[in-house]
Amino acid sequence: MKALVYDGPHQLRLTDLPEPVPSAGEVKLRVKACGICGSDVHGYTGESGRRTPGQVMGHEFAGEIRELGAGVSDWHVGDRVAVYNIVPGSDAHLFAPEMIQCSPGKKVLGVNTGKVGAFAEYICVPSANLARLNSDVSYATALLNEPLAVSYHALRHVPADAKTLVIVGGGTIGQCLARVARVMQNWDVYLLEPLSDKRELAASTGAKVLPSDLNELAKYLPHGADASIEAVGVESTLITSLRAIKPGGTLVVLGNLAKQVTLPYQEISSYEKKLVGSYGFSPSDFRTIIGWINDGRFDLSPLLSGSCDLAQTPTVFEELATGKRQAVKIVVEP
Repeated sequence: MKALVYDGPHQLRLTDLPEPVPSAGEVKLRVKACGICGSDVHGYTGESGRRTPGQVMGHEFAGEIRELGAGVSDWHVGDRVAVYNIVPGSDAHLFAPEMIQCSPGKKVLGVNTGKVGAFAEYICVPSANLARLNSDVSYATALLNEPLAVSYHALRHVPADAKTLVIVGGGTIGQCLARVARVMQNWDVYLLEPLSDKRELAASTGAKVLPSDLNELAKYLPHGADASIEAVGVESTLITSLRAIKPGGTLVVLGNLAKQVTLPYQEISSYEKKLVGSYGFSPSDFRTIIGWINDGRFDLSPLLSGSCDLAQTPTVFEELATGKRQAVKIVVEP
């Protein structure tokens, strides 16, 4: 089968790999759509250090079942499915189900699983990680379950009594946060983003979309918001997110790019601001979001910026990495 192998920074190679065979409890999927995630691009450049040479990337995907492994009886060849991309490790029993994605022993398909990733024609995955797609849901739409579920998981960290919420960053995750927040209908939402095209994209979500200027935000929330979510992952936006909340407010740290940042310690302690980490999503988050996608609760077409095949993908990666192309979600169709 054709697959893309990451050989090192700025190196993606289209090659032939053996077609996988499902083990007991697995199914083999024909990958129909796989999204290029911002984390893939940061791994491609070597910036994040979260991809190692020899990896087949691709962790946001959907496909069609082509073969069943031994013991799989609740699925059929031809079923259309989305995939929960986290495979629990041997330490899974030490963690609550809602924390399984934080277990050190877990594997993330297409991130730290070697030749197993979805920038390929076929992939084998545990049948327990599948969710069925309605016939009217496109594969490209279905793969967006991943950033939507990441967003839903982060929004679940917002305190129940919060009424105002600031989202800092209008990239893929920021856009998904705004869309999930609209479905949940729990908050008056503000989204801060410096780029006008991303502000325009977020405008349809019902959020009040503003430049990344705390003075502008103060016109609406002079004392700050009850909660904020940082959706970029660098020091400057983390500080903006911290200063966007009022005393006693909660900052959900979702962006995950910088390895280390410096924060104003006294501002946190003197005003009793709370920082809560959020990583990935749980199986129940995944199934909630797939249910909402199947129910048609989201208009996700504005987030799909284009598509390419495997042969075109290395060029698309380089364009995204160098800023020659701006996109929310490019879909690879192997």
